[in-house]
Amino acid sequence: MAVAPSPISLHSSRAADDASRGAAMALMGVGFRVVPTDSTGKTLVATRTATGNGNEAYVVCTVPMRVASTRQTALTISLKIVPSASGSDITIDSKVMTSYSAESGDSSSPIATASMTAANATDCVSNGKVEKQLADALR
Repeated sequence: MAVAPSPISLHSSRAADDASRGAAMALMGVGFRVVPTDSTGKTLVATRTATGNGNEAYVVCTVPMRVASTRQTALTISLKIVPSASGSDITIDSKVMTSYSAESGDSSSPIATASMTAANATDCVSNGKVEKQLADALR
C-alpha cells in the first residue's frame, strides 16, 4: 500500500499575497483548477482530475494496471498561507480520491468488480512531486 506524503510546512520570505498568486500560477501551469476558499485568497484548493493514467506523474496507485483504464483520480492540493512579520508561513497538503467506471456489464471481470467499489482515498496517493515543486517555488 502506498503511503501519502506528510504535509509540508515552510516559511517563505514572500508576502502572503505574492505567495498566494505564485502558488496559484504554478498549480494552474500544471493543469490544476485553483479556487480560493477564503475571502482573503490565502487558502487555496487546487484539483487536477484525470482518467486512466492521466495523473501518473503525480500519483501512485495500488490497483492493478488492468483497471487503470476505468480509473479516475482527483489530486487535490490544499494550501494555507499565513502572513508573518518576515513573509509567510505556508502549509501544503494533498489528498487523492479514486473512482472507477465499468466498461462492461460482466460482473466477473476485474473492471466490473472495480466499478462496484465506491470512490476512496486509499487506492491512490500523491507521490509528493507537486507538493515539493510548489514548496521549492515558494521558499
